Amino acid sequence: MRATELATVRHEARESSVIATLEGEVDTSNAAVVRDEIIRVMSNDALGLVVDLSAARYFDSAGIQMLFALGERLNARGQTLSVCAPPDGLLRGTLDLFEMDRVIPLADSVDEGLVFVKTSRTSL
Repeated sequence: MRATELATVRHEARESSVIATLEGEVDTSNAAVVRDEIIRVMSNDALGLVVDLSAARYFDSAGIQMLFALGERLNARGQTLSVCAPPDGLLRGTLDLFEMDRVIPLADSVDEGLVFVKTSRTSL
C-alpha cells in the first residue's frame, strides 16, 4: 500500500492478475504518482490489471487520462486492463461520460474485471 497526498493505492495479486484499489481522490496533482505506483507493482508475468475505483471519491480528467495511458502501456506489453466501477458508485457516471467502455472494459465488480482479463487473454 502506498499513499499519496490525496489517494491511497492498495494492490494484491489474484488469479494471475494484479488488482489496484484506489481510495480517495485522483486529480492533476497526483495522477502521475498514482500511475507510477500502479506500474511499479505490475509484474511482467501478470495477465492483466483490474483498477478498482469503488472506494475512490473523486476522479478528474487527469485520472481519466491516467487510465487511458495505463491501458495503452499494458496493451503494448500484451496485458489487459479492466476498470471496476460499480453502477451505483460515484465515478461510474464520469466514466460513462468519457465513454471509457469504448476503449477499456468497465466491470461492475472486481470479480467481473478478473473474468474479463482472463477471457481476453484466452481469445488472443
